[in-house]
Amino acid sequence: MSLEEDRNAMRMVQDALRRRVEGQPVDLSDIEETDPGFAEEIRTWLVTMEADLVATQQIDLKVDTDLEHAHISADGLPVDETIVSDSLGQLKRYRLIQQLGSGAMDIVYLAHDLMLSRYIIIKVPRIDDANYNYEVVRFRFRREAQAIAQLDHPGICRLHDFGEVGGLPYLTMTYIKGKPLSHFLATKQFQVRQAVVLVGRIAKALRHAHLQGVLHRDLKPANILINQEGKPIVT
Repeated sequence: MSLEEDRNAMRMVQDALRRRVEGQPVDLSDIEETDPGFAEEIRTWLVTMEADLVATQQIDLKVDTDLEHAHISADGLPVDETIVSDSLGQLKRYRLIQQLGSGAMDIVYLAHDLMLSRYIIIKVPRIDDANYNYEVVRFRFRREAQAIAQLDHPGICRLHDFGEVGGLPYLTMTYIKGKPLSHFLATKQFQVRQAVVLVGRIAKALRHAHLQGVLHRDLKPANILINQEGKPIVT
């Protein structure tokens, strides 16, 4: 299949998914006549993506419910000592919702930007009393923020802000509604055509970063999110 044919195929899949999401009928009769196997692939893709969209919508509904029913302290942040540290509690602009994940060096939270009324991600360093070095961590976060700030690509998660509060450096970034690539790899197997398109998009995002002199040193399926449109976003 040529590159142009591959692009046309992806446009067909995206159009079919859009129509399904909007509640419109999806007609694959033309594709059936020329490529029955591809039509069946589209049906399988639609079923999978529709299930993922429903799951994502349920998560969003739960987030909204949590926000609505959260116990709010005097400073406007949810009262949950397992989520809100003393330092992050000083960020009046953001309402922390829950911890999304953590690694060897960082912790990531979902938060609500009260000023712009949107969900964002807040990333902070994991503080280990035995090894935590404020100056080293501060330098690392500032360098990461400066690097991400140079990137402007739809396949790369965007940086909103870098700051410090209570001696704790933090980054705020776009909240991507979706699931990591590792989830899809564990629960289903991609068709060859889907995998080729996916890897191609990831490669283009990384090429953009490389042209800006930025190297991703922890690229793995868990750090690539698949958004609601089925497109990969490198985090």
